[in-house]
Amino acid sequence: MIFISGVHGVGKSYFCNKVKAELGIDTFSASRLIAERKHTRFSSDKLIPDIDANQQYLLMAIQELDVSNPNYLLDGHFCLLNAKGQVTRISSETFTALRPKAIVLLTEKLYYGFFGAGNNVNWVWLKNNGYWPDGYPTTARLTPEQFKAILREGNVDVPNVIIN
Repeated sequence: MIFISGVHGVGKSYFCNKVKAELGIDTFSASRLIAERKHTRFSSDKLIPDIDANQQYLLMAIQELDVSNPNYLLDGHFCLLNAKGQVTRISSETFTALRPKAIVLLTEKLYYGFFGAGNNVNWVWLKNNGYWPDGYPTTARLTPEQFKAILREGNVDVPNVIIN
């Protein structure tokens, strides 16, 4: 199993589906496996009241998968939002028990405007300049010139950045 991780909306499912289409490798969502085991659905607000208990459901599902198909991608998270909306790490023991052969962390080119120490472009600047969409920020589609403008605002040395 290869664990594919990233923040909500970064494109984990998209990535997994592309790999499946190209290589024929099965893909599974940790949240879907947990929901199937619990016979429930997760709320759309992404708040998870029982993070630790859910990991036990995930581990049971993975044990079954490993018997029938040890080569697959698992789409999941290292952190979740608890019932109070606080970012909560999933315990390292969960990942030790999962025993992934590899871990892939998907990131966004522009991660909510943060470019490193002292280089912060806040969402107000992004919104006022037309770069922050009405919906979730990962829906923004920027031209290379727009992306360069944001980098400059964040004091990033644009000539040293590869934009593809």
